[in-house]
Amino acid sequence: MNKKNASPFFTIIMPNYKTEAFLEEALDSVLNQTFTDYECILVNDGSPGVDI
Repeated sequence: MNKKNASPFFTIIMPNYKTEAFLEEALDSVLNQTFTDYECILVNDGSPGVDI
């Protein structure tokens, strides 16, 4: 199977509600891992007035 079309090994789902102050640090933590066969989905869980 072509790696480009393969599904990731696992998915990280990060729900966010009023956590914009911590979002960059949390995402950096995921991106700095040595394992790279994943997808990361950020979800704005209804935070009022925040653009994520």
